[in-house]
Amino acid sequence: MVWSAMENSKAMCALKHTISMIKDMQMELIAEGVEDAGQAEKLTEMGCDFFQGYYYSRPVCGEAFIERLS
Repeated sequence: MVWSAMENSKAMCALKHTISMIKDMQMELIAEGVEDAGQAEKLTEMGCDFFQGYYYSRPVCGEAFIERLS
């Protein structure tokens, strides 16, 4: 949905209202599939709390993940 919303106004409308609905329910929200700074910025403006995607890290095995946390 994130990718589609960046290039399609109807998908952007659906994303904005979905985020708004989730925030109205006082829930935290993670956006998956964030691939660049522009997407992260737009999602921050819309109220997303957390992000996951290639912009932050490619998938890593469990051992590599633990090393990164250390």
